[in-house]
Amino acid sequence: MSPGETIDRYVVEGMLGEGGMARVYRVRHLQLGSLHALKVLHPHLLAHDEIRQRFIAEGRIQARLRHPHLVPVTDIISRPGLAGLVMDLLIGEDLEAILERGAVPALVAQQWTLQALSALAFVHDSGIVHRDIKPANLFIERCSDGAQRLRVMDFGIARDTQAARTAATTLMGTIGYMSPEQILRPKTVDARSDLFSLGAVLYELLTGAGAFSTDSAFSTQQQIIAGRFREPIGVSARTAAVIRRALRVNPQERYHSAAAFAADLAESKSSGRSRWGMAAVCTAVIGALAAMMVAAAPTPQRPPIDVPDYPMISIAPNTFSLGAPVGEHGRRPNEAAISVTLTRPYAIGRTEVSQALYRSVMHTNPSAQIGDALPVARVTWAEATQFANALSAHHGLTACYRLSGEVTWPEGIDCSGYRLPTEAEWEVAARAGQRTPYASGSAASGTTTVGWTRLNSGGRSRPIGQLTPNDWGLLDMHGNVAEWCWDRYEKSRYDSTDPQGPAHGRYRVVRGGSWRQAATAARSSRRDRQPASRRHRGVGLRLARSLPAEG
Repeated sequence: MSPGETIDRYVVEGMLGEGGMARVYRVRHLQLGSLHALKVLHPHLLAHDEIRQRFIAEGRIQARLRHPHLVPVTDIISRPGLAGLVMDLLIGEDLEAILERGAVPALVAQQWTLQALSALAFVHDSGIVHRDIKPANLFIERCSDGAQRLRVMDFGIARDTQAARTAATTLMGTIGYMSPEQILRPKTVDARSDLFSLGAVLYELLTGAGAFSTDSAFSTQQQIIAGRFREPIGVSARTAAVIRRALRVNPQERYHSAAAFAADLAESKSSGRSRWGMAAVCTAVIGALAAMMVAAAPTPQRPPIDVPDYPMISIAPNTFSLGAPVGEHGRRPNEAAISVTLTRPYAIGRTEVSQALYRSVMHTNPSAQIGDALPVARVTWAEATQFANALSAHHGLTACYRLSGEVTWPEGIDCSGYRLPTEAEWEVAARAGQRTPYASGSAASGTTTVGWTRLNSGGRSRPIGQLTPNDWGLLDMHGNVAEWCWDRYEKSRYDSTDPQGPAHGRYRVVRGGSWRQAATAARSSRRDRQPASRRHRGVGLRLARSLPAEG
């Protein structure tokens, strides 16, 4: 393809690179003017049906995986003579190019590895095994604000453990980073294989040499199978212990999850220094490293952002009585009505975040049913926090969430930016300060009415939410899409002041019920839990903000 050539809805501006399977071009969308990367399968490979199908399967896998440390596929072009994947255009270089200049500072290596582990935790939770983690597939993006972000790329040989789309009996991977089971028992490969490969990458980042590197592929495989590698030189004892565990031959002796790997690595990273002091040092080192890197092409300009308004309702501090929540099988036992005291004023969105608002900020729309005025859906908890940060940045507000390895909140609930409401804030708003739960289904209660519409597929009905606001002017607190909350989930709730949920836990709170549930379950008292990485057709979000106390 040549510059100026039009491919579907994109015009080619130049070639970015080439590999054994594909070429990558810089392209511009004809209508939007946005810049993208187009990965095109080599013409001589198009005739091989298996290769073409695997290439398209790669695009489908990446299209459904949305995470700050992954590269999303936004479009697939498949026609006679062409197979292409449209992705975000990144500026920077991969780790293979960086390692040609030698090892990187320990803090930088650890930070990048934590970001990769964050991506792998999400990928594995989605039922995907990457199977080709190596420096060439880990890209360091240089963002417009000067920050750096690792992105995991190339899912060409990824295995979908739920759909089993890729052959599990074929030797796949890259010599030097393959796990022992990839060599001996490809059928048994699971998430722990990716963690072995990332352990080999961490070894190389810290030492500048491969953990398993010989003159022949056969000898390298024998080293991997036997677990023979030199002790990493110039690496702290705690970090060396992390590497040794990641590179265990027996998968059962390795880290059982990316989260466990990240926990040990983060502990070794902060050893001897305070957590925030170490973060400051890490930021300085990354900045110095960025200054030494070879300059790349100018940062592409996104199309101008026209962000729709997001009206909010303010709620004053008070003590509120809340009813017992209702779950999937009715009222949960041992769950009584509680009282909560909210000591700070806050604002909450009058409606859920619409698809128009989400797309204007995130340049994507994961919803299954498309419509600008409809609430965005199929958003993970992690994506909801990223959207809150992005909207905060657009309005010049302090971000409430820190994205580094895992999502945290350095300033607590008192940050000035947009965030998800706590469960208590959500329920107080949903009930408009009243203990009695609102009606659901097609019935009306007070000022609340739920409307219904008919879908074309299968003639199934679904609620479209409240058609009139509750007593505080809030819409759709039940029956449209369920909504993510700030809190981690715990089974029982207790009377408390400014509750924010437990400090640890796999699940996040989802409130309100959705159109996908029975009409009797689509109510403000509905309380559910979902993993933070779960994408659900009936789950969206509503934003909140902490307000300064009066006086």
